[in-house]
Amino acid sequence: DAKLCQLVLFELIYEESANLRYTPEFMLFAFHLMASAVSAKGTDCKAVPDAGLDFSPGDYVDSIVKPLHQFINLHVRSNAPLHLSLGYDDINETFVDMSKIQRMLSMEAESGTSSYARFRQFMRFAGSAQDKDQSLSQVFKKTYREHLGWMTMYVNFHRQFTLLAVLFHLMVVHAFHGLKRPELFSTAAVTAAVIHMVIEFRVLVFDRKAIFHSRIESIARVLFALVILISALALVQGIISGTVFAVVGTPYLMLIFLNIFGIELTNGDVFDGYFSKNVNDGVNSREKREYTLFWIATLAIKLVFDYVFMVNALVAPTRAILQIDLYCWNYNFAGEV
Repeated sequence: DAKLCQLVLFELIYEESANLRYTPEFMLFAFHLMASAVSAKGTDCKAVPDAGLDFSPGDYVDSIVKPLHQFINLHVRSNAPLHLSLGYDDINETFVDMSKIQRMLSMEAESGTSSYARFRQFMRFAGSAQDKDQSLSQVFKKTYREHLGWMTMYVNFHRQFTLLAVLFHLMVVHAFHGLKRPELFSTAAVTAAVIHMVIEFRVLVFDRKAIFHSRIESIARVLFALVILISALALVQGIISGTVFAVVGTPYLMLIFLNIFGIELTNGDVFDGYFSKNVNDGVNSREKREYTLFWIATLAIKLVFDYVFMVNALVAPTRAILQIDLYCWNYNFAGEV
């Protein structure tokens, strides 16, 4: 009977929240507050003493739904850039921050002492407040600065792009030189450095955040990548040897692979920790092993096909083109006529 009462309560909230269905965290928060203010005895659902639920019909829409909907509508219809405009995801992520939840429940209600009565009072007051510090903006803030453009795709999937680019570089080195000059494998650090210089600059300057949880770490990664590029230039000019470059490039490659596989030098923020924990806890060890083995097998098959049919197959014609004698056409690769 208690479950039936809660199901009916949720269906009522769901129907009244038609314009807020993209904010499920907000709806569930309101549901739990209201459910805790209701007691179910058999088929009789009543408000607990001093719950403060004696409201007129339509009060939930006027006090809870309308203030938030108007707040979201104000941001959606504003002329502010996308990275400054509040969205549904920002509303949802608010409920991961305990300090903001406490702020929404800290206001004394006009009637009743339940958490829902306090929450209702906050929504009514903040929804009508003209001062930004007292409006809903005090709790609902921008959590991620979105930007339109192709670079956004590279930023969101930077681990995959970096992994495939570095592996391709390693395959090319092996196809042309085998294992005769192992120090050349460290030159894959140049590929990784170029990619991360571009991505880190894009995130730090335009998104104004760190791609891995710390600005200090991001800046350090940019400086490390810059050292790699300068060292590569010195290697091309013959200032340093391949062995010396390997001393610098190998640690950078190790750091890149650690980042690719999720091992980072700094800890995640409250949002990353919350979502990572809940996602990982929801998957048992057997499913994790099956998922890991599937992608290892898929990646291995892809790399074998790439190496055999694409990279290695182009070694002979590439060498032939580079060694061809074009003097009979009165032209050479130096551009002299």
